[in-house]
Amino acid sequence: MQFRVCDKCGKKNPANRFTCIECDADISLLPIKTENEKLSSIRYFKICPVCKHEVDIKNEQEKIRQCPYCGNDAIKRLTVDSVQKQEISQELTENIEYEEDTYDGSISALRLINQRDGKVILIPNGKYMIGAYGDIETDYFWNLNYVSGRHAVIEVTNKEVSIIDNNSKNFTYINGNRIFPNNKNILIDGDVLTLADQKFEVSICR
Repeated sequence: MQFRVCDKCGKKNPANRFTCIECDADISLLPIKTENEKLSSIRYFKICPVCKHEVDIKNEQEKIRQCPYCGNDAIKRLTVDSVQKQEISQELTENIEYEEDTYDGSISALRLINQRDGKVILIPNGKYMIGAYGDIETDYFWNLNYVSGRHAVIEVTNKEVSIIDNNSKNFTYINGNRIFPNNKNILIDGDVLTLADQKFEVSICR
């Protein structure tokens, strides 16, 4: 089982979530951890030349006076070159605090990834005006003349993500196709959303 641990509240979340189910913080960039992890170590041993039993030792340099199985002292004359190595793995299990069946696949947020610099705009559930005078605070919209003051409306619900162009001056495109003003358009994972000269990859958080 894979999961992410929220760095704000410490809640464990399914690995495919990008916002915390407890505090709604952005956890998309946090590392994914695994419930079952393997701890590897090296086992050292010598094989008794008389009884052929494997005799464990702490390291390659440890000396053995006699075989604990047959009592013969022939094993003490074995050189370091005779030491055998075996890699062993121990499985460590960590209990997961969340219940997996509480995750129903609902949409929790929208991530817009700028294709120019890779920075992310996180838009939680709700209805937002996008633009220089909109509801989302970002330099991509404020400091540029190409994006209109009230360029478009994005709505994120539990079931879908949609956008409506607000009769913008420099238009809105989905995958290179211009959308008509005042018409609802559904966004899906992997779409490329263009607002004037700004291109974003659509990533839907569930």
